[in-house]
Amino acid sequence: MLKNRYDIFPIPSGNKLFEILEKVAPDLILLDIEMPGMSGYEAIEKLKAEKETRDIPVIFLTARNDPGSELEGLNMGAVDYIYKPFSPPPAPQAHREPPAYQEPADCPEGLQRQFAANGAQADPAGG
Repeated sequence: MLKNRYDIFPIPSGNKLFEILEKVAPDLILLDIEMPGMSGYEAIEKLKAEKETRDIPVIFLTARNDPGSELEGLNMGAVDYIYKPFSPPPAPQAHREPPAYQEPADCPEGLQRQFAANGAQADPAGG
């Protein structure tokens, strides 16, 4: 999905991230907190300490969904914190016509009595 619009570099570890950053200047970094060799917290700390990488936006994409982890990531300089697993928004439903207006005579008997008791008159023109 994103590969058609962006250059994506999946990186298996925090240490490998810094090897790649010597050759590539990304527009955005998605980090997990739990990575082999170096945590996402350690990686963002190192990113923000380096002049060449401190301005690259970082988004945490992680299974840690507790408020403390989120707050720590944002305080360390992440621009956003996304919990996984996540699911895309549902596809829009097909357009459906609203139900047709029903005259009181077409309504169930109990509703007809309610209309009659209140002296309501149905106005098909909506006025």
